[in-house]
Amino acid sequence: MRLFTAPHWLETSLSCWPASLGHQIVTLPLTEESHARCVIGRRAMSRHGGLVQSRVLAFNQSLDTAWDQVFVEYNGFFDADPAHFPALLERLLERLKHDPHWDEFRLAGLTSRDAQATIHLGNQYGLDVRVVDTRPTFARQLARDRMKGSTLFGLSANTRAQIRRSRRLIISTLGPIQLQHATSVEQSIQWFDEAGSWHRRRWGDRSGRKSSSGFDNPAFVRFHHALIRSAHPSGQVRLWRVSAGSKALAWLYNFRIDQVEAFYLGSWDPDLDPGMRAGLIAHQEVMDACLEEGVETYDFMAGDSRYKRQLANESSELHWLIMQRPRWRFTVEDQLRKLKHWLLRDRLPET
Repeated sequence: MRLFTAPHWLETSLSCWPASLGHQIVTLPLTEESHARCVIGRRAMSRHGGLVQSRVLAFNQSLDTAWDQVFVEYNGFFDADPAHFPALLERLLERLKHDPHWDEFRLAGLTSRDAQATIHLGNQYGLDVRVVDTRPTFARQLARDRMKGSTLFGLSANTRAQIRRSRRLIISTLGPIQLQHATSVEQSIQWFDEAGSWHRRRWGDRSGRKSSSGFDNPAFVRFHHALIRSAHPSGQVRLWRVSAGSKALAWLYNFRIDQVEAFYLGSWDPDLDPGMRAGLIAHQEVMDACLEEGVETYDFMAGDSRYKRQLANESSELHWLIMQRPRWRFTVEDQLRKLKHWLLRDRLPET
């Protein structure tokens, strides 16, 4: 999904991130007339109660927890074809090797191909490269459904039955199902904010625990308001509302670019009868609308959920990596990490 490396995302990041973050834009030539860009976050950080100190760089991230809740997936270089990632990363590493003021470089949300290129190049430059997280990503290729005119026919028998039962329940209880998409910047922001109340109830603060809902983070909300203002006029941001009768059931906040519709965030009424399966119905409604509009792929992006597995017909992975310069403290940290994993494994019961 190339919105993450399109000008709107870069411009929004640069307009929202405060100068105090210390980030910088790096420009790399592609041809005599074109260039690629990335943003390098820079921050001194510590972990393990301050035992390990590190000067950290990050690829298209700020290294500030509040701003980096704006999740980056399918990371890469701005204004560049994804196929150029290995060559551009090599140029970036060549530049960074002359900078003595960093210890590790973090790269988030890379495709498997780009992660392999990163590992290969990191090893060439004498860096220790470690994959710190891998997440599945799911998508539906709509071309397979186009001949039949609905995504419903391509789903498993069990999922089709669930959707049909849920539709009957919704219609008999609330009225006909309707799908709308926001037609203005103002309406998009309004729907985004309305989605927040349900999202907070699902992911928000419970029993004193820290909230994981972005809507409780002013930086997250500010970023997406700015992104909607920037990208809605071109159609690259799309807000969808699914309702029945006069009642809203769900909102989906999606991106669209290069004939790909990508699901970024969703919110559905937590008070509905669970049998209505509002999230599942919302995605199927939007997928059918995308089918009619000629979209080729509906991308659920990173994260594993039952509804994604039910609706997708392909999957892949995204990876989070760290490149580290040789440092004795990292060597000790790595050995202690391996020891911890060994001890935990040794305690697992035999099966």
